[in-house]
Amino acid sequence: MLGAGLGAALLKAAEAESELPQVQKRQPVTVDAAEVEVASVEARVDTVVSGGGAPFSRRERQVLEQVAAGATSAEIAERLHISIHTVKNHRKSILRKAGCRNSGQLVSRCAALGLI
Repeated sequence: MLGAGLGAALLKAAEAESELPQVQKRQPVTVDAAEVEVASVEARVDTVVSGGGAPFSRRERQVLEQVAAGATSAEIAERLHISIHTVKNHRKSILRKAGCRNSGQLVSRCAALGLI
């Protein structure tokens, strides 16, 4: 009986595999210099993150650019059309991820890495 149960299980597994959608092979994509520069900057952003933390999100990078430009949280909120509380949360998250204690240290570190 055990053999029959195993055979049935293998048959069901084979049937399930045949029902999986077929994956199409991707076509090669050409990349221009601007896309390479964006990828390079994103890789450098990831190096800012200390201790294996998560990389900066797209919105965190936008906030970081504004901080580096000297904008206040209120100005950043207005420019990005988000709440000032959201900006403050992004700033805290950026500082935590970068292992920095204040905005000056953060901007200095990012400038040294060529992020800003």
